[in-house]
Amino acid sequence: MENHMQAFNNYTKVWSQVQPLMRAKLTLIRSGLAERIPNLLGEIYEGGDEESRLSLDIFSDSLCIISLDFTLLDATVNGEESNGFGISLSVTGYAALALGGYMPKAYTPEAFTDDVSEIVDRIEALDTEAFVQHVCDEALTHEGLLREIAQAG
Repeated sequence: MENHMQAFNNYTKVWSQVQPLMRAKLTLIRSGLAERIPNLLGEIYEGGDEESRLSLDIFSDSLCIISLDFTLLDATVNGEESNGFGISLSVTGYAALALGGYMPKAYTPEAFTDDVSEIVDRIEALDTEAFVQHVCDEALTHEGLLREIAQAG
């Protein structure tokens, strides 16, 4: 129990350090999206259960068609034996359709680190303009997403 509480406290401490930078990046993404799809965006909100995240939803009418979830990943929650943290900005379409995202060092031994400055560097390395372009030019036009939305409507 004590190890679990220590891990929780470490996670909470790291989240408090990186959340403002994650919010700033997601705000830049929201601004870029607003230039191209101004009437479809929700507000940024915080959530999560085992892992904390900031989210931004894209709507068509009242239907959420894409969710952007910027998550501070916890190695133990993700099945790793070591401690540490990573980041993920996922693009998930309607009906849980995976539409890409940003996860530095995914599927490598370096995916998780306990070095907060490395986590900060990974967040800062996110190219928000390229991410906006991916969402608009690829995710929103994805054949599978368009099919799922049509079936829902």
